[in-house]
Amino acid sequence: MGWDEQAEKCCEILAQLDKLFQEADDLHSESDAELSQRTEGSEPANRVWWAQLLLDHTHKLGIRIPKCELPRRVVSCCSGGCSEAFALKELDIPFIIESSSEPERQFREFQLANHVDIQHQHVSFADQLAAAPCALHSGSSECKVEASPDLLVIGAPCNPFSIQRPGRFTAGSTEGHALSKLTLRGVLTALQKFSPHTAIAETTDGFLKPLSADSSETPLTLHHV
Repeated sequence: MGWDEQAEKCCEILAQLDKLFQEADDLHSESDAELSQRTEGSEPANRVWWAQLLLDHTHKLGIRIPKCELPRRVVSCCSGGCSEAFALKELDIPFIIESSSEPERQFREFQLANHVDIQHQHVSFADQLAAAPCALHSGSSECKVEASPDLLVIGAPCNPFSIQRPGRFTAGSTEGHALSKLTLRGVLTALQKFSPHTAIAETTDGFLKPLSADSSETPLTLHHV
């Protein structure tokens, strides 16, 4: 089976799972215990399944997400579809995307179609770091944001670390990949530039796997970047 067939099959499975989750949500009726834990207006009944599971799990651990009076300041690097914005919406965390960066025009259009309040939308990560004029303010001299946003999310390239890549566990393969230094240095540069209170680097789980079959070091523990 080729990659196209594999991708099509995965999409079919995900669509079936989504349909099953939706059917389960439609058929579900809250128990007395669930109702007693829910205060009127505190949690919407139509929350998506993964958000409800996350909240239920954290509640069992005694963790409560505090209500935010002010929107959280978010900086999104190499944003793609800006999935973090959808996650924050589902968790009822108010936010403002002060800056995003995405080279693909279709993704930038998708972002704006779903999140009209993006303040600065850069066409490259480099432009974002340099506070260059963004796509929304091409006539400006610069487009920069205040330091220390509440959340920084960076979509780091997964290619060097993916265990699906041929030769991934060959000695020197990961370190020598053209995108390795871009990923590692890019994340560090973004952290130094924006000094966020919280940061998320999106990458593959291969980032935590050994560099090679003969090494215990992982990309996460690399220091010579």
